[in-house]
Amino acid sequence: MRTPVRALALASAALAGVLVLTGCNDRTEPSAGQPTTRPAATTVGQHFNDADVTFAQQVIEHHRQTIEMTDLAATQAQSPQVKAIAAVIRSTQAAEIQIMTGWLQAWDAPVPTQTPMWPAETPAGLPTGTEGAAGLLPTTETPPLPMGTETPFMPTYAEPTGTMESTGAPSLGAPSIPGMLTPQEMNQLRSLRGAQFERLFVELMIRHHSGAIEMAEIEQIRGKDADALELARRIEINQSAEIAELRELLR
Repeated sequence: MRTPVRALALASAALAGVLVLTGCNDRTEPSAGQPTTRPAATTVGQHFNDADVTFAQQVIEHHRQTIEMTDLAATQAQSPQVKAIAAVIRSTQAAEIQIMTGWLQAWDAPVPTQTPMWPAETPAGLPTGTEGAAGLLPTTETPPLPMGTETPFMPTYAEPTGTMESTGAPSLGAPSIPGMLTPQEMNQLRSLRGAQFERLFVELMIRHHSGAIEMAEIEQIRGKDADALELARRIEINQSAEIAELRELLR
């Protein structure tokens, strides 16, 4: 079993790559503990194309849902390993949202609004009041429920079969942005605690990351902007490594 230290090492590597794209070499380095939220400096008139704009817009939407998922993990997971990798994923993707927002503003392109891609739904039997808007701020959190006899350590999970039927979540077809969760899947995630939450979170995050990698691969083929191409390359590398860590947890 790997420890949170391994996940935190991944965070350092991922954020180091993000900082390269923020143009920090001509600015004062932030002191320890300060967030690096300034967007990348994009030269006015820099060459870009429609593929770059689509990549930034879709990945911002995608990352916002990731942040909503990881905010749930902060309160509803019990495993230190799951909490650690969720924190890694959140910090990296929040910084990437800021970078891509800066690009879209420099390109005079629309920035996606900070609302969920689909309205949250509350099927019968699921809790209400937890459907916070996706974005950089935490969602409304439900107080953790008593964990009973659940172990504080990561349970042993079976490898996912690749279909949501194996987890009990409905299979409603792929959303337009690769890897995005449906409202029903998000509501199921909100309704769970402890080991049940951890299993579904890890399985869904693997699928979510796979969608981000797909978008990054398309950008590297069709995109033109040098910074966007570099971010796409880093997303492919970093999220592939995180998928490997998540699969370790499933085993």
